[in-house]
Amino acid sequence: MTHTDVPRAVPRWRRRFAVVIGVLVTLAACITIRYFWGAAPASAEPQDAQETTAAPQRPQAPVARAPDVPASGPQAKVAALVNGETISREDLANECLRHYGQQVLESVCNKFLIILECQRQNVSVAQEDVNAEIERMAKRFKLPVDQWLKMLKQERGINARQYANDIIWPTLALRKLAGERLAITPEEVRVEYETVYGPAVKGRIIVCNNLQKAQRTRADVAARPAEFGNLAKERSDDPTSASLKGLIQPIRMHSGNDQIEQVAFQMKDGDISEVIPVAGQYVIFQRESLVPARDVAPKDVQPHLEELVRERKLRGVAN
Repeated sequence: MTHTDVPRAVPRWRRRFAVVIGVLVTLAACITIRYFWGAAPASAEPQDAQETTAAPQRPQAPVARAPDVPASGPQAKVAALVNGETISREDLANECLRHYGQQVLESVCNKFLIILECQRQNVSVAQEDVNAEIERMAKRFKLPVDQWLKMLKQERGINARQYANDIIWPTLALRKLAGERLAITPEEVRVEYETVYGPAVKGRIIVCNNLQKAQRTRADVAARPAEFGNLAKERSDDPTSASLKGLIQPIRMHSGNDQIEQVAFQMKDGDISEVIPVAGQYVIFQRESLVPARDVAPKDVQPHLEELVRERKLRGVAN
């Protein structure tokens, strides 16, 4: 169900940081393997690290070494010693495969797909391109590159090498592979502007898993509109919004379910909607207030809007 998270008071730069890195990590999730990838296609040369990597090779699992355990001989098969009992590397590997094997295998396969497609289309990403993209990202947050990389490490646990090889390189490769599919139209920019800077509707919802329950609940909240929040807590089948008495994020234009959005913007403050079928569930919405559009000139934010559209299209290309 969309619009079920309550907005928190987070500094603007941290929200932007989380959004940007969230997009990049989402892209990287299907094309990277952080600990089981050997060499990578390209890397940045951070100002404080000057790290480089070789051309992409077949991924190999690194040789893990537990502290104080020799890498050869009988003890090499021991991963840990617990109260005199040994945990073998085979046991450890089996547990890793059981918990993360499918995710890791999918990551390896997806990264190979991108590399192979780059080879098929004769597409390459130079290290200079990676460096330039890292610098561009740092400038978005008005930070020097070394401070940007330090923030990534502190906030997300991503070091400079991982960031360059497992996030930036695949992103640039996908952009080149996507080609004209990343072209942006004025209409797409207009829609993005309305989503980001346009008006929004604040309200509460009750979600029911069957129509009969929704109809009974709708009759009850219509008779007692002031009790909507309490009824949402008691009856809603959506635990997230129910725990907050039905409170959801403000509904923005073009950003969620079209049916709920259309109803919300047509209602008046205090109105309660009819039962709205949504993805096999039934929603009752109470409008509380309208959040006015922000006073921002479209031309002043056009580059930012174009980048948002491009990143969303890139996620589609990645899929």
